[in-house]
Amino acid sequence: MSLGKQLARTFDFEIDDGSGGFVQINGITSFSPSQEKNDADTTTFDSEGWMEHIVASRGMSFDMEGYHIEDEADGSRDTGQERIEEIGQLVGNGSVVPFKLTSPGGNTISMEVSVDAPMFGQSTGGGNDDPAGWTATLTVSGKPTTS
Repeated sequence: MSLGKQLARTFDFEIDDGSGGFVQINGITSFSPSQEKNDADTTTFDSEGWMEHIVASRGMSFDMEGYHIEDEADGSRDTGQERIEEIGQLVGNGSVVPFKLTSPGGNTISMEVSVDAPMFGQSTGGGNDDPAGWTATLTVSGKPTTS
C-alpha cells in the first residue's frame, strides 16, 4: 500500500439524474465541505465552573465553484450542472435527492442533499477577462454513508 496526498481535482461529484441513475457534475474548480454540530449544554453545579456538553446533532454542506459550461452554438449545457440547477428550483419532499462524492481511491460518500444553485442556467458572473462562473451549495439531509 502506498499512501499519498491527493489532488482535489481527482474527486468525482455525481447527482441523481431523476431516473434512478447518476450524472457527473463537470466544470468544478473547487469544493469546500463544511461540518457543523449542535451541542446540548449538560453543565451542572457539579461542573465546577467548567462548561459541559454532549453533541446533539451534526450537519454538513458542500460549496462547489467552477465554470459555467454551455455550447454557444445550440445552448446545450453540461448535464450535471443543468441537473443541479433543476434540483435548486424544487420545493417539498422532492427537493432532497441522492448525491455521491468519490475519492481517487474509490471511497464513496453517499448522501441526500438539497441544492442552492443559479436559476435557469445563469452564470454567477465574472470580469472582462474571466470565464463565466458557476456555483452551488449542497446541504446534506440525514446521515451520510460510506462504501
